Amino acid sequence: MQFAQYVQSALLAAFALAPLVAAAEDATPQDDPVESRLANLPPLIEREVFFGDPEISGTQISPDGKWITFRKPYNDVVNIWVKAVNAPFDAARPITADTERPVGGYFWSEDSRYVLYVQDKGGDENYHVYVVDPAGEVNEATGAPDARDLTPIEGVRALIYAVPEATPNRILVGINDRDPALHDVYSLDLDTGERELLIENLSNIAGWVTDLSGDVRLAGRQRP
Repeated sequence: MQFAQYVQSALLAAFALAPLVAAAEDATPQDDPVESRLANLPPLIEREVFFGDPEISGTQISPDGKWITFRKPYNDVVNIWVKAVNAPFDAARPITADTERPVGGYFWSEDSRYVLYVQDKGGDENYHVYVVDPAGEVNEATGAPDARDLTPIEGVRALIYAVPEATPNRILVGINDRDPALHDVYSLDLDTGERELLIENLSNIAGWVTDLSGDVRLAGRQRP
């Protein structure tokens, strides 16, 4: 009697599960809840959106408020462009025309006459300080005004420390021409390129901090 009841229960269970088994066999990937959720997700964002070069970067407004500069490819290399504040971006024009290395950070002089930047050659990291007049005559060969090298010393690395408000035609730079391991502090004339030594670095100073007037107020020293 018990065996008969067992067989009866097993048959009933089999009949009850049969529709579920059939449904599982007929199921498509769309019936899978995980697959269904994945199918309803928005499309993946292309990797280049995150890691590709931006169309425009490094935007700045000149101190007099009349000009906007930004970094954008010119002949497939990132350079600096300029436009009037109220002009459309389509009216912008390049003011640098480097063909090998992208131009990185840059500064406006405090009187809005010049744009300053540092650049090396071929990745040698011997950066020089360059100045360009955005309103200067355009070189027909490059399509941009010619930049001047304010630190034309072979094998040195120059740094821009400060662009003081008090002396718009002079900036503070570091140049390692005396000792390749240390940068002395110079005042650099943007019009003539004349350099005046302000501080000879004899104390293993790794960096200098100035106030808005260009006076050195703080230094960081290297320890052995």
